Formats: sequence, C-alpha cells, structure tokens
Amino acid sequence: VTGTKFTRVHQNEISLGKDTIQTIHARLGKPFEESTIIKNGKTIKVLSYSFAKPPFKFTGILPNTTQAFHFHNDVLVGHVFTTTEENERTNFDSSKVEKIKENETKIDEVIALLGEPSGEYIYPMVHKENDKAKVYFYIHINRRFTESRIYQQMLIASFNPEGTVTKLEFVE
Repeated sequence: VTGTKFTRVHQNEISLGKDTIQTIHARLGKPFEESTIIKNGKTIKVLSYSFAKPPFKFTGILPNTTQAFHFHNDVLVGHVFTTTEENERTNFDSSKVEKIKENETKIDEVIALLGEPSGEYIYPMVHKENDKAKVYFYIHINRRFTESRIYQQMLIASFNPEGTVTKLEFVE
C-alpha cells in the first residue's frame, strides 16, 4: 500500500475562496505530499492525498486515487481528483475537446459534452481574477513487466461570470 486511504471530498462539500488548509487538514489529516507551485505570479501550496492499493500486478493499470488541494494565502483556490477505480474513473473522451470553442461555448455545454468535472479552480489558478474553471483530469500508470508508461489527460476550461468559456488548456 502506498499513501493513506482517504475519503474523496466532493465539490459540493467544499468552497473555493472560503475553505482553508486547516479545514482540509481537519477533514483528511496529514497529506501524502506537500508542494509549492507558482501560478500567475502567486505562490500556491498544494496538499496531495494519494492512495494506491494492492494487488500490484506486473502488467496493467496500477490502481491509484489522488486528490489535490491548492491554496493561496492558506485559502482554497482549487482542487482536483483523479482515480483509476472503475466506479469513479475520471478519464474523459478527449476527441470531444475540439468541439469546445473559446469565447463561444458555455460551460454548461462543456459539462453536457464531457460529464461532471473532477475539479474546480479560481484565481490565481486561472488567468483572470473573475473567471473560474472546471477541471477534467485523469492519470494512470500502465505497467508492462519491466517498463511503465504514464498516460495523462487534463483539460482546464476557464469561464467568465456569464458562463462563457474564455480559455482552454488541454494536455494529453
């Protein structure tokens, strides 16, 4: 076993701009990892909770669940969840991303197209102070005896107060 088993915190159970490092610590305990990133010139503290459970096989996708919380000045500005567990898997159909158009598509259309996001961001995790973002994220490690390959999908769909997508960031 790697990490500590934890219970996923769903989007309706936390509030961006309100929850703090202390509220996440109180709920989940000590994180598996703490790190720092710079986003839009601001220092962001990241608390990552991760759990990988046996059986570890010589081939196939390694079972893993991770939830990361992003804080600026100790206040929650983002969170993202990913898992390879069948009942909660966070992968999405990346072929549909090209249908999303900046300054045209509404965020509700993105959700209808891709399903429920696995995270959310506010400034400074997004480029504009009044924008928010829905985050789609999936990562897995596929093991083949002596070699491993990492597969990752990430889409950050930033949107303005009117609900129009203003910026897309996509990695696959």
